[in-house]
Amino acid sequence: MPPRSAATAVAVVVAAALLVGCTSTADPDPSTSAPATDASPATLEELATALIDEGLVDDARLEISDPPSDDPESLHLDLRWETLPARGEQLAALAEVQARIDDVLDERPDVTRIVLSGGLPGGGGAVVDVEVDPGRDTLGELLDVVMTTECSEATGFLLDEVLSDGGGTQALVVQLDCAVEGDDAVDLAVQYDAITAIAPTSPVVGETHWAVRLEGGGNGIHPRLQLEAPPVDGRQQLLVDLMTTAVDAGGEALGISDYGFRLDVHGLLPAGSETTCQTLDDRMVAAGVERRTVSFDVVGAPEDAAVNLCFLQS
Repeated sequence: MPPRSAATAVAVVVAAALLVGCTSTADPDPSTSAPATDASPATLEELATALIDEGLVDDARLEISDPPSDDPESLHLDLRWETLPARGEQLAALAEVQARIDDVLDERPDVTRIVLSGGLPGGGGAVVDVEVDPGRDTLGELLDVVMTTECSEATGFLLDEVLSDGGGTQALVVQLDCAVEGDDAVDLAVQYDAITAIAPTSPVVGETHWAVRLEGGGNGIHPRLQLEAPPVDGRQQLLVDLMTTAVDAGGEALGISDYGFRLDVHGLLPAGSETTCQTLDDRMVAAGVERRTVSFDVVGAPEDAAVNLCFLQS
């Protein structure tokens, strides 16, 4: 084959360059390229961020607990809103979160703790916090309670029960934290019937307890009721009598714990008020309370050096 001339070689090089220029494609301008599709959340943390970004909730915490070795793992779902939406919207949001978690976890724990919380339109806040998922209907009932009554916080926990045949089971206990208007412990006691009428009716709930305080009364010397038994006929009048006796005697930080079969009355009384202690015990005896405790320290004693006034127990 005869050698090509220099002119022919130059022509071939030019043609090749033109061909490359026609078929090559320049790098796309990032400002005009189509947006990439975001990947689906791959972790609980990423899912929580997505829920907030999408506006489903205002804040979210999703995590698996790290329990002691004897306890099973649990999935914690904590959903919060600045202002709580209607019950149906909260339950719908929870259902969506539950479904999307199945796309994130290969295997989810058997136990799910649920917290739904947020502000109320009229002020204050409401919380439902249950350590096991009681189902949509029970959650809805608890949301109704905390959003529409004096009991703005509902906490659900499992309580082991021993059956008469020696077996065991677990019941869901709901404690309602309630605040009522008033000035002293007597105003608290007169709310017994009204407060104990607030209770979920779901068959999933085995017991309802009530922790009652005065509106605006936090921890400290404010009076309190701890009610851990179903309502008892005539109990309100007894509580009013007990609180009236203690208030009239100068009592402070008064409290009554009611377990149905037992009443505990406690607080602070002025020095020399031992007769008041006996009067309180006598009133409970007259009302048929078989197991009872009256325990008072002296008003004004330093917290680190409390002086016991009386301790009566039967």
